[in-house]
Amino acid sequence: MGFNHVALEVGDIDEALAFYGRLFRFELRGRSDSMAFIDLGDQLSPFRRAAGQPADDGRHFGLVVDDKEAARKALEALVLRYLMVRSLIFGTLGATQ
Repeated sequence: MGFNHVALEVGDIDEALAFYGRLFRFELRGRSDSMAFIDLGDQLSPFRRAAGQPADDGRHFGLVVDDKEAARKALEALVLRYLMVRSLIFGTLGATQ
């Protein structure tokens, strides 16, 4: 048994596609006004427009990358500088770098 997908709630579908498109190569599988489905790696990752509930700063997700330094540089280039993220975990789960 395993997960098939986890939907990411976003404020704007087009902005989410543009943002993740600057970080990753993915194929847009399909979309509607409130959802978009992308193939990212070997997983289907849907974006869902948030339903209006209050923000939750505890939500998070993890990604597997081939090159940790390239991923870190890509995030920095987008001026995220880990923006509102308390930490990025690169490497073994739980080892913050």
